[in-house]
Amino acid sequence: MLEALLEYELTGGSRPEVTEARLRGQEYLLERRLFHRLSTSEVIESDREGETAFTRFAFPTWWHYDVLRGLEYLRRAAVRPDERVAEAIDLVVSKCDADGG
Repeated sequence: MLEALLEYELTGGSRPEVTEARLRGQEYLLERRLFHRLSTSEVIESDREGETAFTRFAFPTWWHYDVLRGLEYLRRAAVRPDERVAEAIDLVVSKCDADGG
């Protein structure tokens, strides 16, 4: 959903209520450091159906949310560096192989 709101804005759909909704959603992700429960700070291991781990990267992404997709959204939205994404970045780095892929 955030990606769709951002696309709308980037293609010239500048409406204050759209930007406000996107920024609320963006803050929601940041408060949860992209993959933690707000209530307990535990890592969210899977979606509500118990099938999809947010820490397992998918390709193609389709409807699936994961940490990498969340970071890509923040990059496209030109979000200023935020300490709340440090753990998510560390997770991505930890999944790189020897040649950086």
